[in-house]
Amino acid sequence: MNLLNELARSILNGDTQKSVGLCQELIDMGYDANEIINDGLSKGMNMLNDHFEKEEKFVPQILMSARAMNSSIEFLQPFVCGGAIPLNGTIIIGTVEGDVHNIGKGLVSLMLQASCFNVVDLGTNVAKDEFIKAIRDNKASIVALSAMLTTVMDNMKNIIKTINETDFGWPVYILIGGAPITDRYASEIKVVFAEDAIDAKDKAIRLMENIRI
Repeated sequence: MNLLNELARSILNGDTQKSVGLCQELIDMGYDANEIINDGLSKGMNMLNDHFEKEEKFVPQILMSARAMNSSIEFLQPFVCGGAIPLNGTIIIGTVEGDVHNIGKGLVSLMLQASCFNVVDLGTNVAKDEFIKAIRDNKASIVALSAMLTTVMDNMKNIIKTINETDFGWPVYILIGGAPITDRYASEIKVVFAEDAIDAKDKAIRLMENIRI
C-alpha cells in the first residue's frame, strides 16, 4: 500500500497519530500539499462516506475520523498555496444554523486554500446575519454553505433567500454541499451544488472566472 492510500485508510480508521505522521512523512518526501489533500485526505473522506451510507460506520467512528481529519488539516495548513498570497478572491464558508458538523467543511476549506483562495471560515451553527456580515466585511463574491442534517435544510433555504435579497453592490454566488444535499435540490433553489471537496474547489474556480469576465 502506498503512503497516500495508507493516509486515506488512517482517516477512515480515525487514527489521528498515524494520519498526521503520514502527512509529515509525505511532506518530507517532497509531496505537494495539493496531492496529499486530493489523493489522501479526500480519498479517505470518500471512503468514510461510502461506509457510512452502507451502515458500516456509525457516529462514534465518524467522530474519530473527524478528529484525524481535523488534525491532518491543521498540520497541512502552512503548506497550502505554497505560502503565497491568495490570488483567487475571497470565499465565506460555514455550516448553517442548527448544524454543528465540521468534518466535510474543514476539508473543503483546506482545498480552497490550496487553490489560493482567501477563505473566511465562520465555523458551524452559523446564522444568516453572520453570513451577511462576513460577505460585506470581506467583500466576498462566493459563499459556501454546508449542511449534514436534513433538519437544517429549511435554514439553508432561508439563508440563501436572505443573501439573494441583500444588495451588496456586487454579485454573490452561492455554493452548497453536504450529506443531504443533491444536485436537484440545488437546481430547485438556483444555487451551485458541490458533490465533494474537489468538486467545490473546481466550481469555485469556474465561478471566479465568470466574475472576472
